[in-house]
Amino acid sequence: MPNYFCIVLGDPTPEGKNQVEQGWYKPANHGYRDYPEPGDLILFYCTSNYKEHPQQVPGIGIVVEKNEKRKLTYTYLPLQTPLLRDELLQRVGPDEQHRLENLHIVQNFLFPLDRASFARVMDGQTIEWP
Repeated sequence: MPNYFCIVLGDPTPEGKNQVEQGWYKPANHGYRDYPEPGDLILFYCTSNYKEHPQQVPGIGIVVEKNEKRKLTYTYLPLQTPLLRDELLQRVGPDEQHRLENLHIVQNFLFPLDRASFARVMDGQTIEWP
């Protein structure tokens, strides 16, 4: 059974930053207790600094590889209609909501999601399969 995570992405234009569609993620902070493994699912949330998807969930990812430097490779699956921040906050649990509301304070850009929260976020969403 997979585990579920949220990865928060900011402005992807500085060199070395992630674009959600690229299919890889390497966190700046290596102190994460929980970390995705192959087969886990990722929900991507883009901050207001991400011009293409401001304050949206544009898609999800399926982790296919994690290397020794904790770089993740994933298959990106865009949502047909990105989920807006307000809707996301209504669908996640209280702990996850607190993290998302306090991104400017809590510098945790990767965190575990409850399975039920992931299911509520994805309820009614259509994935654009490759």
